[in-house]
Amino acid sequence: MKIRKDNNIRMNQHRITDEKPQTAKPSAFSEALKAKNSEWKRQDLTKLLTSIEEAGERLARSRQFQDVVKYKTLVRQFMKEAVDAGLSMKNAHTWNQFGEGRKLTIIEMLDEELVHLAAEVTNKEKTTIDLLKRIGEIEGLIINLYT
Repeated sequence: MKIRKDNNIRMNQHRITDEKPQTAKPSAFSEALKAKNSEWKRQDLTKLLTSIEEAGERLARSRQFQDVVKYKTLVRQFMKEAVDAGLSMKNAHTWNQFGEGRKLTIIEMLDEELVHLAAEVTNKEKTTIDLLKRIGEIEGLIINLYT
């Protein structure tokens, strides 16, 4: 078998150019879509906020288990929506000087207003949340009595 040498073939040849990579400018449609999506998220969060306030008032008046469950689910849903819309989590991997790797989790704040709104809800509903905490402790003690 004869191996032929070609001097014209160059492996891993890269062209070096002075061109800068072109970044696509966001179109007017994508900007309008982002604005509308943000508006819809805010509307959903305000609806959830009013539902939480109504459920908190109902719970304070009636103190029934059904109202506790509804209030808890509404608060969980609101916090999930606010955090999903307001925070972004990125994972990164870094190496130190000895070649040891570390995994970093970076949480970036995308929309500070949503995060402040979530904090405001928890502060506003703190008395109801404390009541729910006490109710949960009492239920736990009752369950311990039965076991």
